[in-house]
Amino acid sequence: MLMKNEITGVMGDSEVKKRCRTVVEKNRVYKSVLIENTVLNKHVSITDLRSYDNAPDGNRFLVYSLFSEAVASVRIRYDDPGRQSIAVSVGHNIFNPKCMVNIGKMLSKFGGGGHKGAGACRFSASMANDYIPQIISTLIENKPEE
Repeated sequence: MLMKNEITGVMGDSEVKKRCRTVVEKNRVYKSVLIENTVLNKHVSITDLRSYDNAPDGNRFLVYSLFSEAVASVRIRYDDPGRQSIAVSVGHNIFNPKCMVNIGKMLSKFGGGGHKGAGACRFSASMANDYIPQIISTLIENKPEE
């Protein structure tokens, strides 16, 4: 569609309008979820969605506009219906580029990976009380790995 139409034609398409409305509504709901489930620990925003059976999602950058003082974000959720596995996503704030931690390297210590600015890891829920504080502590310390 984009190759054959001008942007006004694309934006006027009924399917595109429907999808845009869906995204806007999803992000409206996600904003409320972020506000209710995110705490700021020094300069790290931590969103814990483990209270949800199906963790809601939305624009992954929205947390940075809501918690602009954060240099990094941590998003925690269950990764399976049986709540036996935890997924942790971490990212640098794209609007506040003061995070010095290489996220991919840090998360490789917990069975995950990524790149300098973002990454994820998954681990047994039994490891959450050990791994999550270590991840957050590293981000709060905010030192580059030597």
